[in-house]
Amino acid sequence: WFPNVAQFASRSLYTARADVRTRFGRRFALGTLPLEHIIEPRVAYAGVFAPNQSDMPLFIPAPAKVEPRLIDGDIRLVTDDPTDRVKDASLLQIQLGNLLYGPARSEGGPARRYGELRIGSGYDFHAQAFTRLFALLDFNPSQTVDVSVDGGWNPEDHHLEDMRASLSWQLEAGHQFRVSYHYNRNPGPIFEGFLARGPEYDAGNTRTDRVNQIDLATYIIATRWLELYAEGFRSLEGSGSNGGRAGAVFISTCKCWDLLTEFEKAARTNDKRVKIQFRLTGLGQRSSPSNVDRRKQVREGSYF
Repeated sequence: WFPNVAQFASRSLYTARADVRTRFGRRFALGTLPLEHIIEPRVAYAGVFAPNQSDMPLFIPAPAKVEPRLIDGDIRLVTDDPTDRVKDASLLQIQLGNLLYGPARSEGGPARRYGELRIGSGYDFHAQAFTRLFALLDFNPSQTVDVSVDGGWNPEDHHLEDMRASLSWQLEAGHQFRVSYHYNRNPGPIFEGFLARGPEYDAGNTRTDRVNQIDLATYIIATRWLELYAEGFRSLEGSGSNGGRAGAVFISTCKCWDLLTEFEKAARTNDKRVKIQFRLTGLGQRSSPSNVDRRKQVREGSYF
């Protein structure tokens, strides 16, 4: 609504999306362990056809460069774009999924999923180029160990485009340890259209040659009343940065409040912070004490 002319402004977007898939399965045994292997070929298409929107107001900026791995994971993100200026897109994807199931953990429960491997590629009609050849692996050999790998190969330039790999270990007591690796050959700037707010924030608009870093995280249940956590990252590039946080959570005997203390070293704006929080957590119920993903939900699934 523009009050100076007493008129509404509107736009028209035309979107199209199609998804065709099927499933084939076989049952076999590995020793005494019965398993089920599911193969899922899939063809998907998503398109956006929009008029020129350069003169429209910008309230929700668009990513300056959309992460291809997110589109590969869910092509619906092409059409479900909440930004104010949606770009034209026309993407065709071909994927092959492999899922491995085993017996349920409990009688009458769903089948246990040991892992999933998806490989695929596609063609971008708007850019007139093939998209990256990607592989997505999620492997759960036990209830305490989780391995995940998400990587993409550039078929045009014949090099590794990006990769994320992680290994996590969680004990029944709640202790969790995680090590991960993150690589992005051409990250680029993150957002468009933000006003400058000083040299530290303007640095986010400069081009980053490469992301090449290791991340570590841990959460330890020291006692019933004390929990410790830490997480951090370190760049393997000479011009890279590092940062992280470490803290403790002191829990009341009534479980109705806790006290969180935390020290953080931030990469932007390159400063150090100390945080102290007193939190009411309910009458005998506690919320998650930190942002660290220490209690990962058990991912189960069943084949129908």
